[in-house]
Amino acid sequence: MPAQTNFAFLFVLLLSSYGLTIIITESYLFKPLRKLLYRYSPRFLGKLVYCCICTGFWAGALTSGLSSFVFEGHLSSASVLEMFLIGWASSGLNWFLHVLIFALGVTDVTPEADLNG
Repeated sequence: MPAQTNFAFLFVLLLSSYGLTIIITESYLFKPLRKLLYRYSPRFLGKLVYCCICTGFWAGALTSGLSSFVFEGHLSSASVLEMFLIGWASSGLNWFLHVLIFALGVTDVTPEADLNG
């Protein structure tokens, strides 16, 4: 596979994991689930769904694993390693974009505020 295709595929994986992370941590759609998880597991799951870094890792690992399963038909040991690598890259990208968006003042990126409302 050409390097350009690999880079494009990596870009799509990271972009899709960023989208999934934003949907889980900030969307109105997931607000009731975030509140429910926070109520029943405030120290673990409740914090996980409000954290773009934590959720970003799992979103990256999930998108990487799903892509391996869809395109290869199975998960190999290399696929599991890729899941961790993409998860870490996704976590870093999510943190960077979260800080960038906050610094630019584009949107309120503090979803914890919805715990009070």
